[in-house]
Amino acid sequence: MRRCPSCGKVTEDDSLDFCTHCGSYFMVRQNGASAPSIVSSLPDDLMLRGEVLMDSGRFAEGISCWRDAIPGTELDDATYSRLVEATTRCLLGIAVDPNTYRNAGMVSFAMTMPDREPITDIMDRLSRSLGVCSIQNGVLGLANPYMYLFMDSFALYTDLRDINEICVEAEDAVGEMVERAIHLSNAYPDSKPSPLDWLSCYSVFTGKVLDTVEDMVNSTTPGRVEELAEAWASASGLTYLGPLNNSFFLATHSTMAGKLSGKVLGRSSNSQLAAFSKMYLAGPKRR
Repeated sequence: MRRCPSCGKVTEDDSLDFCTHCGSYFMVRQNGASAPSIVSSLPDDLMLRGEVLMDSGRFAEGISCWRDAIPGTELDDATYSRLVEATTRCLLGIAVDPNTYRNAGMVSFAMTMPDREPITDIMDRLSRSLGVCSIQNGVLGLANPYMYLFMDSFALYTDLRDINEICVEAEDAVGEMVERAIHLSNAYPDSKPSPLDWLSCYSVFTGKVLDTVEDMVNSTTPGRVEELAEAWASASGLTYLGPLNNSFFLATHSTMAGKLSGKVLGRSSNSQLAAFSKMYLAGPKRR
């Protein structure tokens, strides 16, 4: 008998690796055991405490704990690897929603490790975990946090060449998610939009972002690329994130809308991507 860390429902069949109520995957533990839903005691060591919280499905609390612990800590490769693995396990084991993810503050967390790349490393680890998904709903549960991390990468990397590389990898990764899901069953076939609808939306969006960024790189001289990267890195705010986030919001809402409304929202999403490009290439406003 297993209790779902996402919705709390109990699944009687121990052989299942997903919740029969909400479709979320149970926590993937290194020793194969399911994670406890409640932690009665936590280690005093903040790094260990964060790992325990992650393995208990408490994503935002785990990130907050690590964000407090990392400054002033000698973060060796083994500790960093455990951090990435624990975060991946947690994201695979809970149904993370936009608010939960946003409240975790992944960008500020990543900024505590200027010599590491946790956002893209966790994206890579998630994409390589696709084999654990045995239903379409599970693939979507993996794709959701992947896309949240993808959007956050634009707040960390200001060089168009870095952004372009991330977009190439994201388009490939999401494409593989779609291919995997096509051959799997949908636990809730009467629920609309379907997991494949959402995954297709993500695939189209990452493709459009890649096309936009490639056009930006190709239309900009190498010297100007360097100049823009440095200017945005030292800017007080990344204003180009506004239209980019709007584009993602409109793209996802077009999936939920009717046919006509969906087309209108899709065109608006494209317009916001164009605004993102124009705003980035103009550089930050001087005060």
